[in-house]
Amino acid sequence: MDAATFFENRPPGFNNRSKISPFRNDILEYKKRGYTLVELQEFLTANGVKISLAGISAYIRRIQLRGGREAKQPA
Repeated sequence: MDAATFFENRPPGFNNRSKISPFRNDILEYKKRGYTLVELQEFLTANGVKISLAGISAYIRRIQLRGGREAKQPA
């Protein structure tokens, strides 16, 4: 398949949103409460999202790093 055929039926930014981003608040809340990555993975799997433990860990780390930078910026 050439690039023109591939991109013809796909709008730009088609897959920018993470599949776990709708569960962002739940993930952060239950991680804060002490639930393990395995338990969070089971929750996501039950909701139709397949993701590795490393993927969940990286997602949480990314959110926390963004939150830290936002908090340090002057108002």
